[in-house]
Amino acid sequence: MEKTSLNELRERLFQSDELSSFERVCNSIAACDRVCVFGMGNYGQEVLPFLKERLGKRLLCVSDNDPSKHGKHFSGLECLNPYELTKYKDDLHIFVAVYMANDIINDLFDKGYNVINKQLKRDEVLSYRNWRAKKLYRENWSKIEKVYSLLSDSKSHDVFIYRLWYNMFPEDFDGIEEPFSEVFSSDQYFPEDIIRLTDREVLVDGGAYVGDTIQSFLSRVEMSFKHIYAFELDGDNFLELNGFIYTLDDSISKRISTYPCGLWHETQEISVSGSRSGVHVSNEFDMRSSVCRLNALDEILALTQRKTVTYIKMDVEGCERNAIQGARKVIGASQPKMAICVYHNPEDIYEIPLLIHEIDLSYKFYIRHHGRDWWYGNETVCYAV
Repeated sequence: MEKTSLNELRERLFQSDELSSFERVCNSIAACDRVCVFGMGNYGQEVLPFLKERLGKRLLCVSDNDPSKHGKHFSGLECLNPYELTKYKDDLHIFVAVYMANDIINDLFDKGYNVINKQLKRDEVLSYRNWRAKKLYRENWSKIEKVYSLLSDSKSHDVFIYRLWYNMFPEDFDGIEEPFSEVFSSDQYFPEDIIRLTDREVLVDGGAYVGDTIQSFLSRVEMSFKHIYAFELDGDNFLELNGFIYTLDDSISKRISTYPCGLWHETQEISVSGSRSGVHVSNEFDMRSSVCRLNALDEILALTQRKTVTYIKMDVEGCERNAIQGARKVIGASQPKMAICVYHNPEDIYEIPLLIHEIDLSYKFYIRHHGRDWWYGNETVCYAV
């Protein structure tokens, strides 16, 4: 890809008047009197509040093929069994909010429903996020410029621009097998040009998964460290995490504490959806959601009487800002090194560095990207030291 500057990206953003696929669909919806949003997965729940605000009372209901969601309410709208839609059939317009939705669209179309986005493509589903990113970046460009000025090396500048570019204009990356190869870095969470580890580390692993980060950490410190606190929300992952720790020598495992909860700004019970590597905090309770516990890191460490933390890693599926708020005391007191994922939400790329900067002005910031070819562009990390 041809290199671009932040000013060039800004000029393109503010001069761009091309409608995204999502905006074109929204214009089609605007002409409809009675609308149903079909699909209450992650994308459907993400886009529903926007569509409800735009359509008002013309948005009648939502629907999903999943029986466990029937009768539940999403953004105040009841989720109907698809068969219940027949009472509206003659004048109902359906917007399908599902990734890989061709089979669903064809099924509804064959049953005689008026499907608004019957030519749905993957980029149309994803374009809501791109549209949202452009809107956020126009409204918060001064924050973007502030973070750019805080970054400590030229590689961080390059990755930062690349991340913004990908969030806003993913069509520029179509046909490129490894779109992030130009800014790729290995050694996720422990890049040697940024992170210096000692034999006195106290690591907080937020989103410990099955212990992959811990394994990498142990190899880098050659098993010499003070303590590890590992937090994992998903039950299956938590069992596998503890299974891995059980294989370690007792002298190592006794210095690792595991918690079956997520990190948040306060203690709270919430509903989560998804599983394994894709657990998300959900806005709705349904039969397929799990009720899990979230805790503030400050509260957990206060109970353990741990006064010092040297390194915090967070990959908590879009909850990073809340988790940082819940760790303000330990950050302010210990000034730990941090590795925080900034790819789950388009605004994370600037809001997370600014939040850390507000907590402690002495931090230096670096941005690295650790994935090559995932279409969703995962694994962008902000390092604060």
